[in-house]
Amino acid sequence: MLTGEPTPQPREPGGRVLAGSLNYDGAVTCRAESLGGATVLAQITRMVTQAQGSRAPMERLADRASSIFVPVVLGLAALTFATWFIAAHSLALAMASTVAVLVIACPCAMGLAVPAALTVAIGRGAQLGILFKGGEALERLSHLDAVVLDKTGTLTEGHPVLAGVHSAGRKTSEDLLRIAAAAEEQSNHPLAHAVVDHARSRGLAWPQARNLQVYPGRGLSATIEGQECLLGNELLFKEFSIALPSQIEAPASGVTRMWLALDNVPAGYFEARDALRPDAAEAIAALRRIRLGKAPLRILMLTGDTAEAAAPIAREAGITEVEAGLDPAGKLARIRELQQSGLRVAMVGDGINDAAALAQADAGIAMGSGTDLAQEAGDVLLLRAQPSAIPDALNLARAALRIMRQNLGWAAAYNLLGIPLAAGVLYPAFHLLLTPWLAAAAMALSSICVLGNSLRLRGWSSSK
Repeated sequence: MLTGEPTPQPREPGGRVLAGSLNYDGAVTCRAESLGGATVLAQITRMVTQAQGSRAPMERLADRASSIFVPVVLGLAALTFATWFIAAHSLALAMASTVAVLVIACPCAMGLAVPAALTVAIGRGAQLGILFKGGEALERLSHLDAVVLDKTGTLTEGHPVLAGVHSAGRKTSEDLLRIAAAAEEQSNHPLAHAVVDHARSRGLAWPQARNLQVYPGRGLSATIEGQECLLGNELLFKEFSIALPSQIEAPASGVTRMWLALDNVPAGYFEARDALRPDAAEAIAALRRIRLGKAPLRILMLTGDTAEAAAPIAREAGITEVEAGLDPAGKLARIRELQQSGLRVAMVGDGINDAAALAQADAGIAMGSGTDLAQEAGDVLLLRAQPSAIPDALNLARAALRIMRQNLGWAAAYNLLGIPLAAGVLYPAFHLLLTPWLAAAAMALSSICVLGNSLRLRGWSSSK
């Protein structure tokens, strides 16, 4: 549960098991050594809480600008009133110009600049299956230097799938698969599910197995169509003194091999592995195309699985930086190291073992198929549970931030131009004066422009 490995790991008498682990074969008796707050899961929860509380709040540019803008406008309005009253000796003209300054400087456009773009972006994200947990999450996601990904359940399917069926005798691959499915149908082991699911996807039918016997950690035996079937690993075949073909090469890294024997004669073997999600390699390539300035994103894989299992997945996905064998504390420490080196880091994960790292990262991205704790710790939730949603989330956040900046730039430019006009700077030379109703119309137009620019995000797509 905490290492992120897709296949069960053997445990010997006296070995350590974690609460929440699933026992697939045989019966075990366990002694609780930690209770309540001393359990590993409780320690992870504390790490999540500490990581969430250690992050600095987002800088609110619009709020800071408004806090300066309002007093300045009030001062300019007072100066406009005094100037016109003294120069023109007209209370009506002074009041009209002052009101025009206050109306045209009404910070509606500046106040709408960020919330309007944020609202549209969050709505568009929801349509695409990307849930942003507020504006801070979206802004943090748009300023990243590195993306760290978990392996199992994030880049991979999270469970073994059958990668190949190989005959070592006269039986065809379909015959081998049908017999193996009959034997494995009554087993709850992940490798059994891989065989049965593959057989069902091929539309095969099989008879019911009889005399099923399970050998924990090694395999099983059964009687199928009058033949004695033995299905399992090399240890099981050694116990039954069945010699395996010598010309068969050893399985590739990350592949689990199961042998099938019929009437004590090897008939073939099956290979299973935790398969890469179909869009994972494309998603990694899309992440590499995202640039902050001239530098590309740095992409890393952190996994609790073994280096042998992680290497082929990383190679297939196109990831060169891989760190394996990390427990939850190790992942958390690695995220902190990257942050201390000056990088702004996003963490993508789905398991309990990823929760602390998700909370510590500048932006945590949780897969929708993940655990509740991981989803709670993340800033962004990917309902699609597909790696291709990761670059979509980053690009949408960057597009939203770009719209926000455009809105703020328009609001600032509008006020820099409109306030002097309302104050009457053109009156001495051209006798042009902005009346209050024209100022109100200009103010409304500026808000419409900001809203219209924000609504462009409704049509955003990953191709843009």
